[in-house]
Amino acid sequence: MNTKQIRVIVFGAHPDDCDIKAGGIAALYVQHGHLVKFVSVTNGDAGHHVMGVVH
Repeated sequence: MNTKQIRVIVFGAHPDDCDIKAGGIAALYVQHGHLVKFVSVTNGDAGHHVMGVVH
């Protein structure tokens, strides 16, 4: 069995993409002692792609 700790990084376009797409597998990696980091490339403040931003 490999006991070396690994680092996993998950990239998502929107703030909740990583949670939705990889949350389960990330939890398993953490449960086995590995490090997981989620990175969002936007901050989610642009609103909906059809409705736009309401100010």
